[in-house]
Amino acid sequence: MSGASILSSLLSNKTLKLQTRPANVKALTKQILSHLEANRLKQAVSILFASPDCFAYSLYAHLFQVCSSSLAIVEARKVESQLLGACPTPPTFLLNRAIDTYGKCRCLEDAKELFDEMPQRDGGSWNAMIRACLQCVRPEKALSYFGDMHKQGVYANEVTFSSALRACGDVLELCLSRQIHGLIVKYGFCGNVIVGSSLVDVYGKCGAMSESRRIFDEIENPNNVTWNIIVRRYLEICGQSRRECRSMELQLRLTLRRKR
Repeated sequence: MSGASILSSLLSNKTLKLQTRPANVKALTKQILSHLEANRLKQAVSILFASPDCFAYSLYAHLFQVCSSSLAIVEARKVESQLLGACPTPPTFLLNRAIDTYGKCRCLEDAKELFDEMPQRDGGSWNAMIRACLQCVRPEKALSYFGDMHKQGVYANEVTFSSALRACGDVLELCLSRQIHGLIVKYGFCGNVIVGSSLVDVYGKCGAMSESRRIFDEIENPNNVTWNIIVRRYLEICGQSRRECRSMELQLRLTLRRKR
């Protein structure tokens, strides 16, 4: 066989592989989704794990979501392993999903290992790691990551601040809560109802009910979560009965109406 014939044969085989590979991935994806619809997560992940190909990012995201809701740590590890092995540059948002999944599965070491090895991180990566610490009942570690995030100049959003305040509430860190409150004012999140509710909660947990009530009164449109928080904190701090708390809630609502 001539050199030209050999080259032609090699190119033909390469073209055939390029043509059949997408079809193969498409067929495997269909099998994986079929298993997921039938609640057969292990079988779905086994098909993915056995393939050397990179699948659609949406499939990985869906698998992490199912692993998270099922607390399937073994399958989550397999999905992450296949993702890193098959995709040369996996997107940051998928790695963030993996960290979230590890956190919900209470596997902080897995989350930390992945976070430390990430070539690039964004604010979502830090948020995922902070949440993972909270889900694993390590509020002090969550605050440590929040501090490192701030030192590195990574932009904090309402999710970041809410998580950090939750950690403060878990360890009753009133002084640090006030410092974070200062950052919230500095970065313009005072009007955010999620952050406001978190401030109401942390001040109430730390026994500073006057500050908790002041923040509550400053929230323009408190939602049901905010109302539940303020009543619950009065119940815990003041030892009120449920009937008295209901009366207090009505008084708070009337006060807010008069204020408007």
